[in-house]
Amino acid sequence: MGTGRFLAVTLLTALAAGASAFLIGAGTAHARSTTGGGVIAEAFGNQQISSSPGVYAQTTSEYSTSWSWSQLSASYDYYWYIFQSNGTLTASGHRPSGGGDSRTVAGNVYYFKEYNNEPAGSGHINVLSVDYCC
Repeated sequence: MGTGRFLAVTLLTALAAGASAFLIGAGTAHARSTTGGGVIAEAFGNQQISSSPGVYAQTTSEYSTSWSWSQLSASYDYYWYIFQSNGTLTASGHRPSGGGDSRTVAGNVYYFKEYNNEPAGSGHINVLSVDYCC
């Protein structure tokens, strides 16, 4: 049985047994029971992205209601964006002195994207640790 099918069967078995929380792999998917007896799929996790000057980097698309990020590199200049999976821009900003930030969004599938705004040829690789949740 393939890994994907094994994880799907394991998740369905746990949910059928009334699991109130179930974690798969490195913390990228789980399910919980609602008070009405239904099940809501949620995602949470962390992704690291990096880019050279003048280059974009982005996470994969994830279901979430909050995004937060911190800069793992030096305090490099960058722009950040949160897009819905259909390409609609939900939030954006500019961090000329680097650092992290966070945003709460309506529940949907999103991806986080950044643009390294450091001068060309500087060699400043921007590295962000991006968290998404629920």
